[in-house]
Amino acid sequence: MFPRIFTIAVLLIISYFGSAQITTSPGLPIATKAVTLTFDSSKESKLGYYTGDLYAHTGVIIEGNTEWQHVIGTWGNNAQPKLTNKGNGIYELEITPDINTYYSVPGNEKVVQLAFVFRSADASKQTNDLFVNVFEDGLAIQISEPGNQTIFEKNQSLTITANSSLDADLKLYLNETLLTQNTATKITTNYTITESGEFWLIAEATANNETVSDSLLIFVREEVITGTKPSAYIKGINYPTDTSAALVLWAPLKEFVFVLGDFNDWKPSSEFQMKKDGDFFWLEIPSLEKGKEYIFQYLIDGEIKIADPYTEKIADPGNDKFIENGVYP
Repeated sequence: MFPRIFTIAVLLIISYFGSAQITTSPGLPIATKAVTLTFDSSKESKLGYYTGDLYAHTGVIIEGNTEWQHVIGTWGNNAQPKLTNKGNGIYELEITPDINTYYSVPGNEKVVQLAFVFRSADASKQTNDLFVNVFEDGLAIQISEPGNQTIFEKNQSLTITANSSLDADLKLYLNETLLTQNTATKITTNYTITESGEFWLIAEATANNETVSDSLLIFVREEVITGTKPSAYIKGINYPTDTSAALVLWAPLKEFVFVLGDFNDWKPSSEFQMKKDGDFFWLEIPSLEKGKEYIFQYLIDGEIKIADPYTEKIADPGNDKFIENGVYP
């Protein structure tokens, strides 16, 4: 058995926010109002382009509770809400007369998200968990583009879009640089970032002497470095020294891979972008403490998060908190 300098572990539960797959009218759903959702199945990674009947396994997330609440019906029961097939893989779901009434939410609870799994009629095919943010009455703003994608390459044209709940003076920033401004309920621009690193996208809305904002942290990556993998390195974890680990991942047809972990605040960085050798990606991580367990995962092509396929131990933050100290560690 390899020495336990580096524990192979990963977040098992990955939530997919539906901003790329789901659009709404109005752009910012309000809990006390109706909303129409449009779902583009071609943009959903698990279900894929779909043309058959789709049903919604759906509930809400209440402020202060991360679990689904007020779920309508039961899984696989086609009495659950059925989406309207608009053709070409596009579906609609009307939530009316308002969100609170539709989900039978009591007056003392605040809805912060709508939660969905869209499934086929026989429940054999389904989407990932999809979430849509819900807002209170009043002024609010949300960045809708880029959606799920937060990693870009240098010189890539980036579309930035934000929606506000009311007509307002809107501004879009990249860090402290003003990109564009207008007065409306929607603002959009295209921008090309020519340097690598972390950048904040900031959307700001001002109306009736009130200003609100939303922000999104993105990372612009370097070009992938091609480097020959040392012949002694095998798939999984290698230990070149007592204070370093070399990770090797076999990922054919993939473009780039980052290592995310508790040693880099779970953020992509140039330092933790893996080198490429054919179908292999590899990276040596120095300055590790001997005998200490480290938790990490791979971020592939900016979309897929996986554990090391050769893992001996998996971390699950959703359930590990229930393990008593007498059991582990």
